Amino acid sequence: MFNITKGSWQGQVSTRGEYHHRQQGGDGAPVLLLLHGYQQTAERFFQRVIDAIPEEYEVYALDGPFPVPFQQPEGQWRLGYSWYFYSTRQKYYYVPMSAGVDYLMSWLKAHHLGSRVRKIVGYSQGGYLAPFLAKELSLVDQVVGLHCRFRHEDLGEPGPFRLDALHGEKDGLVDPAIAEESHRHLVARGWRGSFQLIPDLGHSVSGEMKVRLTSLLQGGGKP
Repeated sequence: MFNITKGSWQGQVSTRGEYHHRQQGGDGAPVLLLLHGYQQTAERFFQRVIDAIPEEYEVYALDGPFPVPFQQPEGQWRLGYSWYFYSTRQKYYYVPMSAGVDYLMSWLKAHHLGSRVRKIVGYSQGGYLAPFLAKELSLVDQVVGLHCRFRHEDLGEPGPFRLDALHGEKDGLVDPAIAEESHRHLVARGWRGSFQLIPDLGHSVSGEMKVRLTSLLQGGGKP
């Protein structure tokens, strides 16, 4: 009779991704980070919103740490990336948000950028992650989430940065009503920020969303 056992192991696997950078001014220019959504790339998100980012910011967008190849309807495969892995059905993190935060903090440290990050703009999964990264960066003053829900149940006491949200009224992936309710909970707890619904918009970045994003970033989210 065989003796069958089960064990576990820990290892490190190198990951390779790309980052995109818009240089601005000298070494002291404030930095804005762009965090893409699930199965997206830094390049795709960067190209979609870069013209909405005010010129005074140096901008960085980088791929998440976890490659996620997926097959498109026509049969071709495409490579996207993820910051973490969460099952909405089972409500369970197979890979926690902290993995994405640790990855970003290591990258920022290696590039001597941590003390220069002032704003973070995250789309979908990147928006979920953004405030947790901001909590690790002492000088961030604003997080803008696009089509995401700020997890009021996990964010704890108010931070020093604003939480501003832009959400499509017809978003079929992240329920806008639930996202708005979470934002209300945060504001009631003392967090600062605004929640804006954009009419007739699904889970995508439109021209109207970019106009509002620019306005939020220029005004620091203030009315």
